[in-house]
Amino acid sequence: MSSPYRSFNLSKLPDAPTTEVIKIAGWVASVRTHAKVIFFNLQDGTGSVQCIAKAQNDPQLFSDLHTLKASDLLSLEGIPQTRSPNFIVPGPLGHLEFVVSGWQLLQRPRVTLDPKASLKEGTRFHYRYLDLRNPASIAPIKFRSWLIKCAHHFFDQADFLYIDTPMLTSSCLLYTSPSPRD
Repeated sequence: MSSPYRSFNLSKLPDAPTTEVIKIAGWVASVRTHAKVIFFNLQDGTGSVQCIAKAQNDPQLFSDLHTLKASDLLSLEGIPQTRSPNFIVPGPLGHLEFVVSGWQLLQRPRVTLDPKASLKEGTRFHYRYLDLRNPASIAPIKFRSWLIKCAHHFFDQADFLYIDTPMLTSSCLLYTSPSPRD
């Protein structure tokens, strides 16, 4: 998926290190500063990768990245590199780190939702776009999508004709007017 903000989804990053500068985009999951190095995890719904910026490489970039906060939406330019063997972590991109050479802040949310905090349902629905970044919130939606896809595939293989029939549910009834007989 190529766009002005990214050349790859995180799950499609090249497995091998490259010298080609690429663009990735996503939200900041966490930020850590260690002396003259900033580490942050970038996620995009398809995966997660650790990004790194060193003061010795670009002091201005290092200074600018000190303003990062969790949930910031970023577009980054840089080079994926292999981590040293002592720092490889489990996961699909655990062997890579993204060395940042440029960045653009796309959006800074007014609020951040801590996935570990118990929030009122109204707050979670009001900031649904942020809540869906939480793995516990998106897991049931992904499972439902997978289940529906499997059912559609099963019936498609059996040559069934799919006809979408709308269903009325209690939330739909809130927006209907009463019948004249009521």
